[in-house]
Amino acid sequence: MPRIVIRRTLGIGAAAVAVLCLGWRHLLLQGEIPVDGNMIALSFPNWRAMHGLWAEPRLPLWNPARNLGEPFAADPQTMALYPPMWLLSGAGDFAAFLRLWVMLHTLLAAAAMAALAWRWYRSA
Repeated sequence: MPRIVIRRTLGIGAAAVAVLCLGWRHLLLQGEIPVDGNMIALSFPNWRAMHGLWAEPRLPLWNPARNLGEPFAADPQTMALYPPMWLLSGAGDFAAFLRLWVMLHTLLAAAAMAALAWRWYRSA
């Protein structure tokens, strides 16, 4: 692989990491968590239920901790059947989970946008 390609790839990667850290600096660099109503009432309880499955593996069909019990896997907001949620919910604490979640989905969106831009403008 020519040096110019390696240099360009490293430059693009460094720029992507810099943009990610600047855009999410409070979460990634300062350890702050954006707290709002959804974070308190939805995101954290859903993560906690999924995180508990790492200690006691079972199908996440029912969540007895919310509203005196409600379906867990059938609720699309829980993301109980979303594979990245299975993997990332094993993070040690909620802040680590949130950091990994943001990084994964930001990089996924950036990769999709890069592929689209390459497809549209590769001949230009």
